[in-house]
Amino acid sequence: YKGKDLAGTAAAKPAAPLQGLFAAAAARKFLGVPYAWGGASKKGVDCSGLTMLAWAAAGVQLSHSATLQWEESVPVPLSRLRPGDLLFYHFAHDGSTPITHVVMFLGSGPYGAVTAIEASHSGTRVSYTPVYFGGLVGAGEP
Repeated sequence: YKGKDLAGTAAAKPAAPLQGLFAAAAARKFLGVPYAWGGASKKGVDCSGLTMLAWAAAGVQLSHSATLQWEESVPVPLSRLRPGDLLFYHFAHDGSTPITHVVMFLGSGPYGAVTAIEASHSGTRVSYTPVYFGGLVGAGEP
């Protein structure tokens, strides 16, 4: 993504590591919740709704948009991911929006140190996923 607002331009400073742990714990409470485009509740969430609600539980406000969350985050190298960090994606079939999906890195879980959590797409539920690199644009700390 090389638009006018690169990641980190709207972020004041990254959240504290303890806040990331709180956000990760809050995200886990949504396991099994159905995907709902535009959703932001226990009745249904989309990808950015999940990360927005999880970070809100840790005291950090994020927008309900994967692209805006990218802009509200400070870039972090994949080698330095911490629980709560966000992974941002754009897939070929997703059109011109620069960031179209966001998942939260957890760092521990059923896939070991590469476990993340996501609200994937219609017909799915919030679930664990291994970190995947197809379509990955970058990572950020809210």
